[in-house]
Parts: sequence; structure tokens; C-alpha cells
Amino acid sequence: QLAAHALATLGDVCLASRRLEEARTSVERSLALRRVLGDRRGEGWMLERLARVLRELGMPDEARQCAEQARAIAEELGEPALTAAATLLLST
Repeated sequence: QLAAHALATLGDVCLASRRLEEARTSVERSLALRRVLGDRRGEGWMLERLARVLRELGMPDEARQCAEQARAIAEELGEPALTAAATLLLST
């Protein structure tokens, strides 16, 4: 969990610094770890983050797929903040 969280934070820093490929790599690694750990909430949030990164990379179709997956997980778990974040990405 700690490694997954660190990778997510690194991804956020890279996204804010416009180091988009590094952000993508970090978020994808965090997502993979969260899936191995069975952390569905974390998986949903990493999909939301990955959608933001992919959108910035000019990959709208891939970003939309990630946002849709994030929203599905959010609805499954009853996570209103994640539902709102994913829905916002889908509306832009």
C-alpha cells in the first residue's frame, strides 16, 4: 500500500510538472499494485488519475475508458467523491 501511495503521489507531482510520460508510468505502476492488493477504491482513484494524464497526453479515447472504469468502481463501492471526479472527466 505504501509503495502504491508513493507512486500515486509521484504521478501527481509529475503531472503538475508537465512530465506526462513519467506521470503515466507512475500512475500505471500504482494501478497495477492496487489491483494485486485488491484495493478497489485505490484502483478507482488510479483510473481517474490515469484518465487525467491520458487526456493531457492527447489520448481522449483512452482517457474516457479509464474514467468510465473509475466511475463504475465508484458506483460499485458507493464512493461519491470518486463518482463526481470521474463524471467530471467524462463531461469535459
